[in-house]
Amino acid sequence: MMGIHKKPFTNDVVRFILGLGEALGYVVDDEEYMFPGEPDSPILDVTWRKSVHDKFPLFIFEIESSATKASTDNALKVLSPKTGLYPKPLFLFHVFIDDAADRRRIEDLRNQYDDVNYDTFALRTVSHHRKFISCLICQHFRVFDDLDLPVFLGQFINEHPLQVEVCEILQILLDLKYDLRPASNFLAEFELSILDYGEDIFRNFYISYLPAFLSNSSYPSQLYRWDETGEESIYFRIVHLALVLLTKASQDYALYFRKIQAEEDRLWGEPLSKGNFGLSSWDDDCEMYSEWPLLLTMLAASFEGTGMSAYFSKKLKAFVSEASFYFGHLTLHPFAWLAIASQIANDRESYAFVAELTDCIGGIPLQAITEPSIFSGFPVDDSLEPEYDDSACFQSLPQYNQWGSIIGPLVKSPATGIIQSIVSGFLFRNGGLAGEGRQSFACFCLKCSLQSAFSRSLA
Repeated sequence: MMGIHKKPFTNDVVRFILGLGEALGYVVDDEEYMFPGEPDSPILDVTWRKSVHDKFPLFIFEIESSATKASTDNALKVLSPKTGLYPKPLFLFHVFIDDAADRRRIEDLRNQYDDVNYDTFALRTVSHHRKFISCLICQHFRVFDDLDLPVFLGQFINEHPLQVEVCEILQILLDLKYDLRPASNFLAEFELSILDYGEDIFRNFYISYLPAFLSNSSYPSQLYRWDETGEESIYFRIVHLALVLLTKASQDYALYFRKIQAEEDRLWGEPLSKGNFGLSSWDDDCEMYSEWPLLLTMLAASFEGTGMSAYFSKKLKAFVSEASFYFGHLTLHPFAWLAIASQIANDRESYAFVAELTDCIGGIPLQAITEPSIFSGFPVDDSLEPEYDDSACFQSLPQYNQWGSIIGPLVKSPATGIIQSIVSGFLFRNGGLAGEGRQSFACFCLKCSLQSAFSRSLA
């Protein structure tokens, strides 16, 4: 019913407002009769209701092609009726597409009705685009404590009539301290948006926000949808600390090394047989067996090029040694990741250790290195790890200094950026995206190992 508005841009604005309302969870309508059944009933351009059962709208939007006397009448029709006849809305958004005709009329309207939850927005002025969205979000938070961030941001990803970028929406939310609301789960929902829309448009905002989030203890814990505990795991914090360094959001390696060390007692301070890393049951130990080789390699890559990188490859060496005693049988999973981590960290000692272990079991296929397993089942069950056919050649690991020449030609490029790879593979570990993210992460780590090998060759 948008035919009343003749200008295409005006109709685009109406459609956009309808879409925003749906994204925020409202029941929306356009060209709604204020008094259905009455032949001379005024018509409202766009309405939002909290529930389909609500008789009157919470929010009303009047969209004017220009500032004329009729625009004054449109404000009066909403705000002048007695409350018993038609209650005033929580907010009336009066939007002007072209304010050139009579800007004074717009100012007069704002001055007259400002005290009754009313404001005007002149879209010919670009700054009013952001003003309109900011006001809309503020009014929404008078009704709801949160919003579906990925769905709402999606309204600004595709073509829309306002000159407001998607990262400006995120900044508006931060200005309103939305990320401090426990109900917002802001960082996790932001990261979910990265999975939905790709990391390119969000990268700069993410790498500026993440260090601030990690350094402020007042930020609420984040709940990731695969985690059923309802509490933020230390695991997530370690992943985020690694992401800061991997994205070069900070190059203060000493500071972040101390931050990670501060988590150690809770994360991996106890012997494996006593429920290492805060875990206690056999199932948890097997989850750790699958997870920790990747996580420690991630940390080695985070500190690549520094002396601190070897700290984590040696942690992985100790983990493999302890796991071998505890489980009695190891799959190729931790061997492959220790080989990669020790190459990244320039840790010749740990590489020699894993080379000796693989020789003891008859060697390892190169494919197990160039396409390392991204999950592992129980150590006595290889079902979650790649299958190698009979033609696979089990051989010794390459000599330490031959890693680049032998492994390099076989390494694939990561399919996605490092943020998207880690967010999908480690923070949202559900569905096919987790596997894709981890495979991309594995390629990234292999590339890091080749870079380290190349740097050694130049030394």
